[in-house]
Amino acid sequence: MDYVNGGELFYHLQKNGRFQEDRARFYAAEMILALECLHNNGVIYRDLKPENILVDSQGHLRITDFGLSKIKEKEEEVAFSFCGTPEYIAPEIIRGAGYGKEIDYWSLGLIIYEMLSGINPFKQKGLNKYQKIKMVIESEILMFDIFSKNTCSLLQGLLKKDPKKRLGSGKTGIQEIKKHAFFKKIDWDALLNKKIEPPFKPQVSSEMDINNIDNFFLK
Repeated sequence: MDYVNGGELFYHLQKNGRFQEDRARFYAAEMILALECLHNNGVIYRDLKPENILVDSQGHLRITDFGLSKIKEKEEEVAFSFCGTPEYIAPEIIRGAGYGKEIDYWSLGLIIYEMLSGINPFKQKGLNKYQKIKMVIESEILMFDIFSKNTCSLLQGLLKKDPKKRLGSGKTGIQEIKKHAFFKKIDWDALLNKKIEPPFKPQVSSEMDINNIDNFFLK
């Protein structure tokens, strides 16, 4: 794949603590376009998290690491494999009753929540993966006072534990999410054609600059 040297979304989120709403909205919108492309081609991504989202040198996002992705032979086909990252895994995966592309919308909701608050509700210190998974099933996800009305509405829609009630599960699919009031400012065609200036551009001196790459990988 292309060499992308703007750093992981995770890296920038750790560095900033949290993002302003406009920046989070831009990133969320680009993730939605990526998921739309995947879903239209019969692919469930299954591992959406900040560590798997790269920022290129211009400030646009790239989704990477398709090791857990599922290619569906038919639209109505469901998956049963228990996979993903505990902090971003959807409730229906844990229940084992079969799931579809709606699991990606759950993960998207958690990333938006984390971008705006700096917190993932299931990333609590001292918890093992089984405790985190139990929290996903049982715990209520609280909205912060810093969230706008539209933000709360979007997150509550994406983080429905019942996938049949989740935003994006209706007849129009991901269009439900794109038409939400939170994304009112987004010109989707312009975004798809990269005609919208990213709110943040990584500082890179050349195509081989590694300043935005975490030291963990450089070692």
